[in-house]
Amino acid sequence: MAKKKKLNKKKFIRFLLCTALLIVAAVVVFTPVLIKMNGEKRVEIAYGENYEDAGAKLFFGGEPKVSSDLDTSKPGKYKITYKFLLAHRTRTVVVVDNVPPVITLNGNENMYISTKNGFEDPGCVAIDEIDGDITSRVEVSSDVNASVAGVYHVSYVVTDSAGNAVRERRTVNVVEGGAMEMGVLDFDLNLFYPDVICKDVGYNEEKFYDLVLFGDSFIEKLGEIGLVAYRHLWSRPSLSTEDFYTRPIYVFGYLDEETTFWDAMDEHHPENILVLLNSDWTSRWTPEFLNESCDRAYAKMKERYPDTNFIICSIMPVEYWYDRPEYVEEVGYNRDDRINKMNVYMCELCRKYGFKFMNAAEAVKDPATGACIQEYIYEPDGIHLSDEGCQVMLDYIISHLDY
Repeated sequence: MAKKKKLNKKKFIRFLLCTALLIVAAVVVFTPVLIKMNGEKRVEIAYGENYEDAGAKLFFGGEPKVSSDLDTSKPGKYKITYKFLLAHRTRTVVVVDNVPPVITLNGNENMYISTKNGFEDPGCVAIDEIDGDITSRVEVSSDVNASVAGVYHVSYVVTDSAGNAVRERRTVNVVEGGAMEMGVLDFDLNLFYPDVICKDVGYNEEKFYDLVLFGDSFIEKLGEIGLVAYRHLWSRPSLSTEDFYTRPIYVFGYLDEETTFWDAMDEHHPENILVLLNSDWTSRWTPEFLNESCDRAYAKMKERYPDTNFIICSIMPVEYWYDRPEYVEEVGYNRDDRINKMNVYMCELCRKYGFKFMNAAEAVKDPATGACIQEYIYEPDGIHLSDEGCQVMLDYIISHLDY
């Protein structure tokens, strides 16, 4: 009797095993029938792309249970699983990073440098959506010879972790002598000093509200003709950087015989101040002396008021009368050429001290002569701006406050 019971038990175990095997076989054989998966078993999408799953259906209607670990914000392989009882089917979704990094050049894509100054690469910044800042991986190659005039190139290449590569290129124009050697007609500071020259950022009266204008009779006239409220103005006729130390100035329209530029700065601490020198000083100073004088003043300004934004305004061009051959022969220099050279020196100093340069001269300059446009000049002296010229200069300033 015991033998018979033992035999029945074995048969029952074999029956269970066979049943289990049949169930497993049925699941394997009939899963494709029980669960019909729409679309492909393997799908590839780009990183960040919106994914809409094609889904799946059951043989007798309805939908299977769905589970997924998909994260489209991270490259990798993911599974979407459709289940019904013991049956399941799986779709593989591969999220790939095929977006290359972005290289942003510091400075201008098209640079101009002088054979006298040498070349310092401004470099670049490389950012990848996945890897983040990969500037340290940038490979730089250059054929620049800063001592020989010519056109050269600097190449920047970077590859992210997914193998996506990008290349950017900078053109470097090496010019014999640089801006100092440019003639009156082809003179262009923007070529050599794009890093310090204020760019057109649109008319911004709100930003202008926080600006103090300090200068000579150009600045004084803005108040006299009602273009600018005196609360913006510090002035002194025939102002030079030598006068910063000794001559009293008009502060907000009032003259205090004891107040110099330095005293006004100590008392009022302007956050932003534009400094404009007198064009008439170009007949009394050489560009080299202006450079020395401005260097002394700017060094003190930088050291004493490190939190002030100093904007150095270009010296304005004068009437063409001062550029005529007979006048040049008489005095020994072309007046606007001398002004150009002074503006070059001031651009160099702005670069040295981290100041901005307001190139307002280009707003009133006649490209046909290199002198001031006739209707923008005050005819009795040919040096100061007319009312219309003052308005043009002011509009330029208000639309170039990019500091």
